[in-house]
Amino acid sequence: MLKAIGFQRDVEIISTNQGAVNDIIVFARQDRKQVLRVRTGEKFFRYERGLVKEPLIAHFMYAAKPHDPEYNQAVLEQALEHTANGKSAPKVEGLPEIFRYGVKELGVPWTLQEYIEGSLISDSNQIKAWHHLGKQIGFLHGLNLSFAGRLNEDINQSPSEHLKAVLDEIKRLIPIQLNRCFNFESLSSMPMALCHNDLHCLNVKEGYLLDWDNTFIANPALDFAKLKLWISLDKEGRFSPREEYFKAFLSGYVEVNERLPEQEALDLYQLLFLCRVYTFEKQNEDSGNKMQPPFPGSAGYLPHIEKLAR
Repeated sequence: MLKAIGFQRDVEIISTNQGAVNDIIVFARQDRKQVLRVRTGEKFFRYERGLVKEPLIAHFMYAAKPHDPEYNQAVLEQALEHTANGKSAPKVEGLPEIFRYGVKELGVPWTLQEYIEGSLISDSNQIKAWHHLGKQIGFLHGLNLSFAGRLNEDINQSPSEHLKAVLDEIKRLIPIQLNRCFNFESLSSMPMALCHNDLHCLNVKEGYLLDWDNTFIANPALDFAKLKLWISLDKEGRFSPREEYFKAFLSGYVEVNERLPEQEALDLYQLLFLCRVYTFEKQNEDSGNKMQPPFPGSAGYLPHIEKLAR
């Protein structure tokens, strides 16, 4: 892969890791560590295929303005154009620097980016680190947008259309009866925002947000759903909640954003996440595949689903 993007020699491979979607190669060249991320699992990817997310996010965050959804919608469209044309991505605080990126060279999206030294937030477990992350996400969510949906040419889903799709997916996946009604009129009036959509304790390192592949435009509550339950690792290395970390995250968030998402929105997206992860883990277990760390296993999600579905 390195040869295909122009590295012919003088490269020392430090580590390789094959994930569900990305292959990650950490290497050194002239004493400088870099990371090559290659979306080799593109055919299994549920979001936008052929779109390199990290430079798109950098272009958007560099130019967008807080609480100006119409302006930011134009910025996002320009960011899509910049990314499609391979324009150099700007350096943005909280994102690893992107040196190069593309699609055609490897046939799938790839990025060559800065290697972040230090510990994952799951290893440091410092209250101040979670507070800082809250400020970062609060800033991101303040860059409001007018529409919801995926980050491609189909960004035209209204908030109400998006929320209907969310509820339809919940009804399709939920393992018990859904007795709760959600106020769509109230939810549809809330601003949309760019959401990381994979926010947990293994995707934050030394104040940098990693792995933007799942980025999606939705109600900001989307980014709270997974983090609340996957904010720490237990003694077995499985995702678990930790109230003091989540409170620190919330306190940082409200420092830079006007308010937290409404509770009804938080409940809706929490239920969506729970139904998705329950279905995924239950299907694996039913096939005889015991969930390995960091995943907790499906049984632990049922009490949360039952509480939210009432």
